[in-house]
Amino acid sequence: MVEWAKQQQEKTRFNPKKIHLLKKVNNSLELLRVNAVQKEITLEYEIPYDIYVHADATMLRSILQNLAANAIQFTPQGGSVHITAQMLETTVEICVKDSGIGMTSEVKERLFSKVSSSSILGTNKEQGSGLGLLLVRDFIAQHGGSINVESETGKGTCFTFTIPGELNEHQY
Repeated sequence: MVEWAKQQQEKTRFNPKKIHLLKKVNNSLELLRVNAVQKEITLEYEIPYDIYVHADATMLRSILQNLAANAIQFTPQGGSVHITAQMLETTVEICVKDSGIGMTSEVKERLFSKVSSSSILGTNKEQGSGLGLLLVRDFIAQHGGSINVESETGKGTCFTFTIPGELNEHQY
């Protein structure tokens, strides 16, 4: 499985361009809305209209879908997933926050480890491969960004990542 993930990463050519973040988030989450509705999870986002990112469209979609799918997977019925973005000088900080089960510090430390790609079952016994976050971290790194996770057992998780971006003050 790890070899497959590595091959997928190598196949993906890095092709950054200027992307309207709000539209990209909306399109990326479209497929996940069904999962959220089935678990009665509120899936919301607050993205300022004037934020653009310099990103590879395919990689950005993968990042957003992986993080949001994980948030839905580990959030119990009736919970929420909230995505926000803000401009920081020359980067955009995007946060995917859920009201899910959270994780222990031990699990948090192993999240991005290539040694342990073991997966924890979601709140409805959803199974993952544990490889999605490795690809997410690598895709973000290719953009020159970083990813951070804050989580507390029983209180949810927040994945925050940065990628290059800008405000587009000339809206037409």
